[in-house]
Amino acid sequence: MSPIRLLELAAVVGLAALCAGGDYFLKKASELSNPFSSAPFWTGFAIYGISAFGWVYALRWFKLSAIGAIFSVVLILLLALMGITLFSERLNLMEIVGLILAVTSIVILTRFA
Repeated sequence: MSPIRLLELAAVVGLAALCAGGDYFLKKASELSNPFSSAPFWTGFAIYGISAFGWVYALRWFKLSAIGAIFSVVLILLLALMGITLFSERLNLMEIVGLILAVTSIVILTRFA
């Protein structure tokens, strides 16, 4: 993979990390009695809005199908890690298998695209 392509991929991973941060705040808001009027909700909402700017630039570098798949898998992995570490959630065997298959699909997609 060329250095430019690696930098572009890092930007997509960073964008997924930004969205995972927004999801963190939305999860915190969901635990409140009035989630839509809470600071965590509006923080998550703002982070998602900021991520739209990143999407515009990221879409210049990748095909929509490729960036969607890469972004989705990175986001899923980050959210699974966040759920385990920050919210004490557990993954069952089928969820672990699903994560492995998702990563495998990205390896195939980036290798042959």
